[in-house]
Amino acid sequence: MASFVLGAVGSIFGGPLGGIVGSLVGGIIDQALFGTTKHVYGPRLSDLNQITGGSPGEAIKRVRGKVRVTGTPIYSSGLVEVETTTTSGSKFNKVKTTTYSYYVNTAILISKGPIAKVHQIYADKKLIYNIDDDTPYSIMDSVSIYLGSEDQEADSVLSAANSDCPAYRGRAYVVFSKLQLATLGNHFPSFEFVISTESTVTVADIVSDILTYNGVPSSVNNAAALSTDWTPATVTGFAIASAQTGREAINLLQDFYLFSGADVNGTLTYRRRSRSPDYSVYEKDMGSYQSADDRPP
Repeated sequence: MASFVLGAVGSIFGGPLGGIVGSLVGGIIDQALFGTTKHVYGPRLSDLNQITGGSPGEAIKRVRGKVRVTGTPIYSSGLVEVETTTTSGSKFNKVKTTTYSYYVNTAILISKGPIAKVHQIYADKKLIYNIDDDTPYSIMDSVSIYLGSEDQEADSVLSAANSDCPAYRGRAYVVFSKLQLATLGNHFPSFEFVISTESTVTVADIVSDILTYNGVPSSVNNAAALSTDWTPATVTGFAIASAQTGREAINLLQDFYLFSGADVNGTLTYRRRSRSPDYSVYEKDMGSYQSADDRPP
């Protein structure tokens, strides 16, 4: 290079001082002939295997009606890094900039199936899918939605990663192909889904479903009266989102809809609390008494 040659010549004819002058002059000529290039690097992630949400033994959600639930990751490719280098500036003053972007292929479990629709999908509270919007979403290449039927096939993205992947029949889930993470803070987001199982669901439907799921035969449970005890008896939606017992799930409903259950002639029967009683139990028939009184006969 010119700076090296002229620096050496300056040292021969001018000693150390001449060498310095020669190097300076050579540097100027070098820049004039060849220019300079500066390389700038953008932020880069060190952990590409990050994943949030889900844990072994987590309960699969069961839903009725229209609800918003969180999703559970069941597959992730890990964050895939894409390196992009661009050049800007003039011929003699170039700047190379290298940036890093990330995407992920992932599958997210929603709930027990079958369900009817997935209305919206949110990633870190950001809307990324809306069933009523036909506009393509640039944040991902594609999203495949499986409603949890018993005959659904395995997903092609998951099959490409593992030829033995299951079809998750009876489970509602979605698969994102190349979900871009730049607008999501370059990290694996948490997902929420607005889903529905049917257009109309009643308190009686939900109670009957809980009882049947927990092994109480329909022949010995009677929640049908809840549909006639008050109008309207419809519920927007209900989700059992954790490992709740049947009793706990029904108790939660009772807090909102004020109904009670009792064994009536061997049948578990549920009725609204504000209606007329089926029968009355008088104090003399209860086998109890106040401490200051004599025990009843």
